[in-house]
Formats: sequence, C-alpha cells, structure tokens
Amino acid sequence: MDAFVAVVGYDNFHSNLLSYLKNQRWDNINKCFISWPGNTQYYYALDNFSWGFGIFPNCPASLLTQANMFLTTQIASITGNNVQGYCFDIDKDDVWLEGTGEMVVAYQIAGNNLQAIYYLQQLEKSIISSSLGSNLIGLPYVSNLATGYGGGMLWQGANTQPYVSSVAWYLFGKHQFDPFKIGRNKNIPAASMFWK
Repeated sequence: MDAFVAVVGYDNFHSNLLSYLKNQRWDNINKCFISWPGNTQYYYALDNFSWGFGIFPNCPASLLTQANMFLTTQIASITGNNVQGYCFDIDKDDVWLEGTGEMVVAYQIAGNNLQAIYYLQQLEKSIISSSLGSNLIGLPYVSNLATGYGGGMLWQGANTQPYVSSVAWYLFGKHQFDPFKIGRNKNIPAASMFWK
C-alpha cells in the first residue's frame, strides 16, 4: 500500500499492485484488506485498515469501524495509566501506540474529529521522559510488553523507551497532517477501485 501511494502517478506499476491487492489481499465478503492469507489468527492487521482507508480514495468508512476488532485497554508500563487504543492483531494484549496514531490520522481523513481527538488524548496518557535529556519526551512503541503481530514477544524497551514511529504518527495527528494526501490523487480508473 505504501509503495502504491509513494510512487508518483498511475501507470502499470500501480495497476499491477491493485490487481495483486484485489486478488490476494482483499476480503470480498467483509470488504477489507487481508494481512496473512491462510492464517485465521493473524488474517487481519490494524495497519491494513488505517492505511487502506488513508491511501485509497473513496474507501468505505466501514474499514474504520471494522478496526474495532483490535480495540483494547491496557495499563501503560511507565505511566501506570489505563490507555485505550488499538493492538496490532486480534489478541489485543497491548496498545500499539504507532498504530493508534495511524488510526487518529485515518479518523481525521474521514472527518471524524471526535474519535481523532479521543485517541490523541489516549496517546498522551503514554507520554514518557527520554533518557537522553530531562526536557525530552516521547511515546513508546507499545503501552506494555506483550506480543507483536504474530506470536513472538516484542523486544525489551518497546514499552519503556521513546520510538520515532509512535511519535511521528502522534505528531501527524496532533498537527492534522495527512502523510498520504500528496499521493492519493492518482486518477485511478473507476473499474480498478475494487474497494468501492
């Protein structure tokens, strides 16, 4: 998806990507993107919902509603706050702060500012100090140490150290910056918009 939006214009490269996504990564029954075909536990992943909605014009708003399958509340390891947000996958054993920031941006693109503001406030409950300086703050990768996408545990520090990816998506949301906007208008033929 990110290659589709990052590469300028619309040509055979884009057409081939859409063909692949339609045939290999689209759930035609539930009208959403698939992450891991053949694996029922990890069939879906949060970023396919937020990025899919943000990248492809006229994507159904139901993608954002369906993302609620990843919604969870966890206790942030450092702040001790209850944080509501989105996990990577359906095991819902942590709040993926980067992914929750991606959902903030998706809600803003959808014009759902109430949800965007709510999840920005949830992210702010996880802000921590950086060990690099007393006046530096950031967001960890996840609220608490648990599994990532799939069964493996995340690395030590994923819940206790600031990460660029989480901070970047928080800042995108805080400043209402849509990182997909510049590449979204590609004059995609209507017949190729399988998601509509």
